[in-house]
Amino acid sequence: MINRGGEKIWSFDVENELYRLEGIDEAAVVGIPHDIYGEVPVAAVKLSPESILTQQQIQELLKCRIAKYMIPSRILFLDELPLTPNNKVNKSAIRKLFMQPEH
Repeated sequence: MINRGGEKIWSFDVENELYRLEGIDEAAVVGIPHDIYGEVPVAAVKLSPESILTQQQIQELLKCRIAKYMIPSRILFLDELPLTPNNKVNKSAIRKLFMQPEH
């Protein structure tokens, strides 16, 4: 769960909406620290090979599906989402990717 300025955001809900968008094969949503809101949602996605979706296009498509505060503020495009040894999405590793200065 992500707590954005008192609003509760369930990663699962945002991920489900991302999966519903044509062109997204995999998605994971995590919260990262924010100076004003405490935390904000961000997403890591793996696009389908033929997809040319951009961060702005994904955010626009989500506006019709979920509340504005739930829309990921940043989207990182990856060739593969990091996995744990048990082959589950490694959200800690994704969070670390967003915390790196170049992202």
